[in-house]
This record gives sequence, C-alpha cells and structure tokens, in this order.
Amino acid sequence: MQISSVVDIVNGQLLNEPYISSIVQIHDSVKKIRVGDLFIVKNKNDITTAIQNGAFAILLDFDVEICDFEIAWIKVEDIVSSQIKLLRFMLSNKNIQTYYCDTISFELFNIYSSVNKNLILLSNDIDIDFKKLKNINNTNIILSDNRKYIKNIQPLHQNFEIDKHSIQNLVQNSLFYVTFLFNNKLYHKIKLTSIYIDHFLSVENFLGEKLDTNRLKLFNYFAPIFINSNCEIVEFGKSNKFILTNNKASLINNEIDFLKDNYGYANIEVIDNIIDDDKLFKLIKTTNFNALYIKGKHRESMMNILQKNTRMANILI
Repeated sequence: MQISSVVDIVNGQLLNEPYISSIVQIHDSVKKIRVGDLFIVKNKNDITTAIQNGAFAILLDFDVEICDFEIAWIKVEDIVSSQIKLLRFMLSNKNIQTYYCDTISFELFNIYSSVNKNLILLSNDIDIDFKKLKNINNTNIILSDNRKYIKNIQPLHQNFEIDKHSIQNLVQNSLFYVTFLFNNKLYHKIKLTSIYIDHFLSVENFLGEKLDTNRLKLFNYFAPIFINSNCEIVEFGKSNKFILTNNKASLINNEIDFLKDNYGYANIEVIDNIIDDDKLFKLIKTTNFNALYIKGKHRESMMNILQKNTRMANILI
C-alpha cells in the first residue's frame, strides 16, 4: 500500500518527506513488525524496536521527535479511530459475509463456533479484532453483537434473522428444559428455555448441521444457579432455590414475564443489581425466595460472588 493512501485513509498528517513510498503489512504489535511494515503505535516505548525491526512507517497520535527521516511518520487525531478506518478499508476490498447478531444468537454462535472454523466472532476490542480480521479471506464469516461497532468496521453488514419455526409436540419439561420435534428431528430434554428455541434453530440452520445439544450447558441466559440455605452453589436441581441473572436490558422483561407465567406458584423476587458485591450477597442471604432474578448482573460474575463469599465464610468457621 502506498504511504499516500494510508495518509488519506486515516486523514493523517505526514510529518516528514520519507525516502520510501509504500509499506507491506500493517501491525499493531511491535513483535510482528518486519522490514517494510507500518507500525500502529500504542506504546511510545515500542517505536525504537519497531524501527530496528525494519518498520517503513510509524502511525501515532502524539507528538514525537523524528529519529529516522528515511521512514514515514504519520500523525492522526486518534489512533483507535485510525485503526478502525484502516480495517474498514482492508475489508472493503474483500467479499466477506458480515452479520450483526442479537445477544442470544451471538452467545449460541460462540458456543458452537468450533462447528464452522470460518466463523470470526468479534470481541468489541479493536486491538484483538484487528489481529483477527486483517488477514481474513472471503470464506470467513464475521459476527458481532455490537451494532455501532460493526457498522464502523463493515458498513455493508446484514442482520442475522431469527426465523419463526414450525415446532411440533413442544413439551416444557421444566423452566430450563424442553422437548420438541422440528423437521422430523427430535430434540429431547435440551437445556434451553422455550423462549430461545427459535434462536437455537436459526443458528443451527445457518451452520448447516444438527448441533450437539449437550453444549447448551455453556449457555448463560436464563440459566439458573442453584444454591442451598447457606448460599453455596449446588448441582443443578439439587435445591428449591435458584438465582437467575441478566445484564442485557433488552432481554430482562421477557425473561421475567416467562418466569412469572410458568413459575407463578413459587416465591419469586426480582431485584436490581447492587454494585457492591458484599451488599448484594447479604441481600441474597436475607431474602426469602424460590427464584431470585437479579437485573444487570452477568451469570459468571454472580457465580464468582457466591463462591468468594462462601469461601470466606468457611475460612471464618
């Protein structure tokens, strides 16, 4: 790529008149820099190493004393925005399927990503995603659950659609298990609530093969954490007390309505997230419930809180 093209793409300022006119590859890791590459600077201390490794161009967003006038020095207003612009340009030259997914679909794609090695799930961290995407090819499929983020990287993306499926013989075995028939295939007691069946089948249809439903144990939405009277985590179904959490506002009301409609005979409590973990744990201990739904908390975070506090309690005994 020509240096002049890089300057135009990032809307940067060329600080000198370099002897070189083009670069080979673009890296944001100094360890990857080889002769002819452009280095995206995140750490000022890496510049010397990048030049020693053979960098032909330095891209940065701060003032610096030029120490090598043969290579190109390009200054931009914001290095992250420039990184996104470069990535968007590189993707524009390729024909790659790109989808925005809702939270549930993205979670399922993450669980079943090993089924299709061409799937690339974005992390919403440009440093991580830049490494994932800069060398991809047209067989890859990009997935993101952040609409604003994917729009910046790949404006010509599609929405991953959740189809309404003609399910037969649906049996709600419990709040957390379902059995049903679809396309003459039996899905027997899969660990998934019925409100997310269409998401699961849409992902399965997209991937083109029947998925191993045992992997749904990794699914984090409407997935209970069973606890005993001491707030210790116990095996699935080994207690009449469980906690549900969700940190995605768009899903919370639907899950709570489903819980109340299907478990209304039990003692259900709903609380907003409490930032202080110790206060949240104390509230859990003093609340009488069969089902406790905590808004704004991720399941993994909730499990860590329970494990931490029960460990501390055991130490003090």
